[in-house]
Amino acid sequence: MQTEEYRPNGPPAGLISRVPKTVAALCLLGVLGSIAHYLQDTPYNPHFQLVPGAVHAHVVLGAIFLLLLPLQFFSKLRSNGVHRNTGRVLVAIGLVVGATALVITLVMPYSGNSERIIITPFACLFLYSIAAGFVAVRRRDFLRHQRWMIRAVAIGTAIATMRLVFIPSLIWLASPRLPPETLSIASFTFAFVLHSAFAEWWIRHRAPVV
Repeated sequence: MQTEEYRPNGPPAGLISRVPKTVAALCLLGVLGSIAHYLQDTPYNPHFQLVPGAVHAHVVLGAIFLLLLPLQFFSKLRSNGVHRNTGRVLVAIGLVVGATALVITLVMPYSGNSERIIITPFACLFLYSIAAGFVAVRRRDFLRHQRWMIRAVAIGTAIATMRLVFIPSLIWLASPRLPPETLSIASFTFAFVLHSAFAEWWIRHRAPVV
């Protein structure tokens, strides 16, 4: 197992050890959300019927992406090629997931224009992070690769946090003044900002694993 160095002002060891478990838990929640999508009699967004292929690709491939993602956190898999090969699959799937997220957001937004304004930049950042991370590792710039992939993981797992916020708010706060569409985009905003901020903090305070 590789040894790691920690910066003097870096995260405490307890937090470091919990991050992979937290990511795995968020991935599991995301997969359950994908399953729940197909258990509904009618889609929560009727506009999904406009581009059903994009919706199915996003939900199914998104679930596969989240299933494979936790494997990248096992240091023992770095030496036998699993990390590299799984990473290639994640890059390919992630690009499709990000692209279909853009299609869904731009063509059939559940929360209207506010969804386009909020989600489009994060979907673009997700796509850019994956592409930049892939280019970096091809150039053997492992530090830059890790930083961009951390950003991609943060955005990719935000959907789980969104649901953790949205479902309780839908139960307790939904009203004519706070319809589901408003609660949905508010939950998305909170999740994306929280995950992205944590990723940037982590990148600046956590010593890299190379």
